Amino acid sequence: SIVAVEQAWELAKELDRQHHIVEKARDIAVYGTTATVDFVREHKLVERSAKGLVQGLGWITEKVVAGSLSAGEDFPYKQKRPKSLPHSSLPHESRVYKRIPMRPKRQPSQHQHHQQKLS
Repeated sequence: SIVAVEQAWELAKELDRQHHIVEKARDIAVYGTTATVDFVREHKLVERSAKGLVQGLGWITEKVVAGSLSAGEDFPYKQKRPKSLPHSSLPHESRVYKRIPMRPKRQPSQHQHHQQKLS
């Protein structure tokens, strides 16, 4: 009923006031996003993916132009840039990936600051 919903809502608000649940959830989401972006940058996943895509498209183009693409043929994973394509036709890595600026670190919230003083 409506009364039960209102009581549950008030209880949820009181728990959030006591335990800062919404703030903690937001901090976890920010941390997770930042950690993911850092991981992608550290391991150069975007650059590696773009390089693999360029290699794959070059290989397919070479096979189609040569007329030798068959269903049973495997793609050589570590193949260099195909000789049949001029260098200018391949995108330069710096144009493929734009760096995402890191946000400055957040200041501790009042709750976190208060907890640090107590420690």
